[in-house]
Amino acid sequence: MPKKELFKDTDKFLEWYKSKRPETIYLIKNKQRYDEAMAAVSDICKYSLKSNPEETRITANPDELLGTSICVEIISTLIVFEDIENFCAALSKANNFEVCARVDGKFLLGIVFEDVYEIAPHIPRS
Repeated sequence: MPKKELFKDTDKFLEWYKSKRPETIYLIKNKQRYDEAMAAVSDICKYSLKSNPEETRITANPDELLGTSICVEIISTLIVFEDIENFCAALSKANNFEVCARVDGKFLLGIVFEDVYEIAPHIPRS
């Protein structure tokens, strides 16, 4: 399949990409970025749970391609950010933020923090 065709279908592109990457990838913390992102994730989660803890579900996982980014998903029916200044300060540490409606009446906040981990340098054996 020509590479042009791969970019039209996300699933096909991911499969092609995964077939080209090494089987084992070792990651190390990008210390400064890790600390910054974890503090922001903690604050965002705290603010998100404050208004509607029973209806809010939060997950945080590494990205699927390399695992160097952290993807936070917050699913809820209602979130009220009363401390907007501090919420915005925490959110400003993210690289990507989106809000999407879901068919179940809830919404999804997706937040991505890039470069939280780095691929460990290869050290050849002597």
